[in-house]
Amino acid sequence: MDAAQAAWLAKLVAIAHATLVGVTMYGVVGVLLGRFSRASLKRPFAWIFIGACVLQLSSYALFSECLLTRWEKELLELAGSPHTYTGTFLQRFIPDLPDSVAHTGIPLIVLAIFIGLLLQIFRR
Repeated sequence: MDAAQAAWLAKLVAIAHATLVGVTMYGVVGVLLGRFSRASLKRPFAWIFIGACVLQLSSYALFSECLLTRWEKELLELAGSPHTYTGTFLQRFIPDLPDSVAHTGIPLIVLAIFIGLLLQIFRR
């Protein structure tokens, strides 16, 4: 893979990552407002949000970091880009976000929201 292809793929990964963060944030608001129920399983967004949560939690469980962040950093490095960054994807845009929040707090929040989602969907 040449540098141009790596740079292009890094941009695609960043777009996918931003979309994943957006879906997660939108879903978090939905869970906090109690908008999920069994009926919501008929809507595509509910399944997209469930998939996003499962992907994020699996990534943290298996790799101790977001796999999309790792891929983007590796692709930027391969492309020779001067725009590589340290930390997480969110820390790239929120530089004052503490490491403890980025590495532990965010996964715990996603886990709590996922549990809340399941409780809302399967409550009687």
